Amino acid sequence: MPMTDGGRRGWTVVGGSFLGAALGATVLVPYSFGYLIAPLAAERGWARDQFASAVSLYMLTLLVLLPFAGRVIDRLGARRAAAGSMVAMALVFLAIPAFASSLAGFHAAYVLLAFAAVGASPLSYARAVTSWFDRRRGLALGVALCGVGLGTALLPSYVQMLIGLGGWQAGYMGVAGLLAVVGAPVIWFTVREQAQPTAVRAAGDRGLIRQAMGQKRFWKMLISFFLLGLGISGVTPMLPAILEGRGADVDLAVKIQACLGLSSIIGRLAGGWLMDKIFAPWVTVVAATSAAIGLALLLQAGEWGLVAAAAGVGLGLATGMESDVIAYLSSRYFPSSILSTLLGIMVAAYLGGAAIGPLVLTLGERWAGDAVFLIVAGLLCAASLMQLTLGRYARPE
Repeated sequence: MPMTDGGRRGWTVVGGSFLGAALGATVLVPYSFGYLIAPLAAERGWARDQFASAVSLYMLTLLVLLPFAGRVIDRLGARRAAAGSMVAMALVFLAIPAFASSLAGFHAAYVLLAFAAVGASPLSYARAVTSWFDRRRGLALGVALCGVGLGTALLPSYVQMLIGLGGWQAGYMGVAGLLAVVGAPVIWFTVREQAQPTAVRAAGDRGLIRQAMGQKRFWKMLISFFLLGLGISGVTPMLPAILEGRGADVDLAVKIQACLGLSSIIGRLAGGWLMDKIFAPWVTVVAATSAAIGLALLLQAGEWGLVAAAAGVGLGLATGMESDVIAYLSSRYFPSSILSTLLGIMVAAYLGGAAIGPLVLTLGERWAGDAVFLIVAGLLCAASLMQLTLGRYARPE
């Protein structure tokens, strides 16, 4: 079946993917954890350093699973993988109150949650959306992944409302209900891939994966996404501490974080639209430049609130744009039959950089002072230049 570049059916897939991204593996758990654990820890008498590692274990497990999950998604298809994963997540959320009778059980539950959640990652939605769009692929991906911003903004309020009504147990039950009653059915009825020719489907074997991984292009993408994760998403969690360390008060730090969140949504849409118009690595250049300017402005953030806001906007735009670029470039350079497998590896590289970013920044400030921001900006520039050498799109479809 030839690609129709969207149409009514394609945009329905985008809408379902938008909701799926809002309730996805990288949003629902991290952004609900802090609110759910506070009353639970108070009731159990747990200290912060005893329970905080649970979400770290979740993210680490998810990071390790992503490349393998991509292979499963390629075999099962996006709809079955994402909807099934949401049902599995709902079951684990329902079971967490029983697991939480001990710290060890609580940590084990969040590791189990990572196994359940991995199919509801952006890998599934990127696979579905890219099967419907060609000329407007960037915009479609940008709209779908904007669901991450919606989930980030609304989930904390939803969880807090549930806890206010019935305590932390109601919070876990309410999240499970949201996944099982809303998320899974919507995904099942809206998210599906456009049928591919049999020859294309049969091409997704280990030999094709080895062939792709043997190309210089694959390793350039892997290294560049790792560096971009370190320099963009690795910095944003540290933003409040960086601002406060430069004399900004807590209220200003919160406002700057809000600027970052809003601008990341704008970055997703703008980045998606731009990729349909120009060579996508140039969007990486724009993202890296925005982040580098933001990092440079952080050196003055304690003195001028407006400058701090500009720093947050720069980092937010970069965060949104680069999320689109990972999925877009993977879909342009890798065959559709193994897209989720290789996209999983690229996302894992980006998240790996993001995971060590706070540590690199903290140690770098200790050893190099403010120069660490310029060093990270240099790494971002190197990553964007690396992507400019990827060459013309392969268009494997």
